[in-house]
Amino acid sequence: MQLALGLIETKGLIGAIEAADAMVKAANVKLVSKEKITAALVTVKIIGEVAAVKSAVDAGAAAAQRVSQLISAHVIPRPDDQLEDIIFSPELKPGKEKKESKVTEEVEKEPIKSTEPAEEREIESVKVIESPVKSERIEKPKKKEKPESPVRESNSSESRLEALRKEAMQEITGSQEPKKEDEEITTLFTGPVPSQEELSTLNVHKLRHLARSFENFPIKGREISRANRDELIEHFDKIR
Repeated sequence: MQLALGLIETKGLIGAIEAADAMVKAANVKLVSKEKITAALVTVKIIGEVAAVKSAVDAGAAAAQRVSQLISAHVIPRPDDQLEDIIFSPELKPGKEKKESKVTEEVEKEPIKSTEPAEEREIESVKVIESPVKSERIEKPKKKEKPESPVRESNSSESRLEALRKEAMQEITGSQEPKKEDEEITTLFTGPVPSQEELSTLNVHKLRHLARSFENFPIKGREISRANRDELIEHFDKIR
């Protein structure tokens, strides 16, 4: 027997019930039986892992001691198989339970084996018949759509790209009139820095164009294109 056996003997039924309740709650053990002998002595038996049985017996002994009915407590780790006739009653022997469970499992498995192969073969035959029909239905519409789709998609994509390019060029370069104004600004302000009032009348694009015409301007290149209107005016004040 691989499990441990725990025994608690009490004087009276109250102590036995109290001890059994404490043992089952304290650890993962199984309550086997209760034996009553003369002089009102009751023995409670449990089985389980060695550590679990020891902790359960300690808890049960303490519970029986609280009601003043504890006689003795003991743990036998892994008792010999020959003691099963003493520990278990004939109805609770583990060998009989295992044999009965094996017999029931064999009886239940036999009808399942006879019915399963026939059902599986029928299902497989149905799948083989249906598969070519599904593949033909899926492939036919794809062949018709392939020659027409590339031309339409290319035309639509080209028109979208042209529209996006026009919008981007308008945002970056602007119309032709602002370019002329920028050229006039470069010719007007090549010498001294314009006054605060003159700078306040210019927009961001004109301020950036004007900033590039000064060699001593504090920032250059991409920093000018990233600067906003207020920052550009502050830099003009620095070189004034």
